[in-house]
Amino acid sequence: GSALLVAGVTLIMTNWHDTREINLYAMALMVQSLPFVAAAAIGLF
Repeated sequence: GSALLVAGVTLIMTNWHDTREINLYAMALMVQSLPFVAAAAIGLF
């Protein structure tokens, strides 16, 4: 899950030309990582 989140942030940070499609793909990666991050957070408590 964290790899998806890191990949999304990396795509946004390295998108120098501010291409909309790359930003949308990065957002989709980050949204897909949410269930995994939430499961890890629930497991901690």
